[in-house]
Amino acid sequence: MVRAIVAVATCAVLLGCDEEVTITSFSVQGATRNENGVTPINAGVNNGTFRVSWNVSITSGDIFDTNDRGYSISLYLSEDNELSTSSSSDIRFYSENCGTVNSADNCNDDTEGSIRCNFTNNNRIICGVDTSAGQQETNINEWLDQIPKRAFLFMEACYESSDTCETRSVRVVFR
Repeated sequence: MVRAIVAVATCAVLLGCDEEVTITSFSVQGATRNENGVTPINAGVNNGTFRVSWNVSITSGDIFDTNDRGYSISLYLSEDNELSTSSSSDIRFYSENCGTVNSADNCNDDTEGSIRCNFTNNNRIICGVDTSAGQQETNINEWLDQIPKRAFLFMEACYESSDTCETRSVRVVFR
C-alpha cells in the first residue's frame, strides 16, 4: 500500500500527471483582413463566412494510456473579455467533442481542428457546414443589439473526463 501511494505521489509531483487541455493556438479568420487586431465578420461579404482554427496540447493523468484522448470545444460570443457561461450576456454558438477517431471531420486529429461558420443577414450563425457531423445554427438576434458590434469570440477547451478547461479569445466586429 505504501508503494502505491509513493508511486501516485511521484507521478503527481515529478511528472505532472494532471489531466488537462491547453490551447496552444486559436485564431479566427474573417472574409476580409483584420483591422487593428479585430477580425471583421460581415454577413454581406462571402456569405458571412469565417473560420475558427485551434491547436491544443493534452496531458493525460495516466502516463501509460496510449488510447485516443478526447476534449470538447465550445465557441461563445461575449460583449467583454470575461467569459461567463452562466450569464445570458454570453452566448454559446457551437460545441463539439474532439480528439478521437470518432470525432467529426473538423477535429478528429488529436490536437488540432478548424470549423467554418457563416454569419447570415438574419443574425444567425451556422457552423459545421463543411463537416459530416452536421450543422449547428444559433440565433444571435437578441445578443446582437447593434451593427456594427464589437465583441469577443471565445473558445473553451475542456479535457474529456474532467472539468479542467482553458479559454482564449479574439476580438471581432459584426457588420
